[in-house]
Amino acid sequence: MPTEIKSTLRESPIRAVIFGAEGIGKSTLCAGAPGAVFIATEDGLDNIDTRAVDPPTTWPRLLECVDALIDSDQCGSIVIDSLDWAEAMLWAHIVATKLDDKGRKVKSIEDYGYGKGYVAAQAEFRVLLAALQRAGKAGKRVLLIAHAIRKAVKNPSGEDYEQWQIKLNEKCAGPIREWAHIVAFAELDIVTA
Repeated sequence: MPTEIKSTLRESPIRAVIFGAEGIGKSTLCAGAPGAVFIATEDGLDNIDTRAVDPPTTWPRLLECVDALIDSDQCGSIVIDSLDWAEAMLWAHIVATKLDDKGRKVKSIEDYGYGKGYVAAQAEFRVLLAALQRAGKAGKRVLLIAHAIRKAVKNPSGEDYEQWQIKLNEKCAGPIREWAHIVAFAELDIVTA
């Protein structure tokens, strides 16, 4: 039996995923974060007054950008825009660097068979999450932007339905949802009159 019960409340930098339809304002919202510096994996920062590093074109370069911002005193918030475009870089990296079970080069993440390419991608994606975890320990907020996609949900206790989800393969979407403090869906209020 513990002798003393203590509060677990402590302040730590926010880790958030903001997802929604294209053009909804996710990047504009994140540009307002204190000391925001973008790692833009897609072209979407035109007409937004913010700061960014040179856009990475490969997965290793994306990881280098994160590491550089961890050590930068000019950065208070790391913003990756967007996760789904970063995932495409990740898949290209896996295909370029990993052979299949028979030692052959593949052309697509699907060519590994039985989801093995996605499992390899998940392992490499956890390298990014570890780097972002280090960013939080260094006092940086982490904001991850993603697009949304509607997916069917099998409901074991009723009718199936559709819901908005992060536009990532589930092997990467699951760990990112677990890692984030906040998973926020951006949507316009629609009113009929």
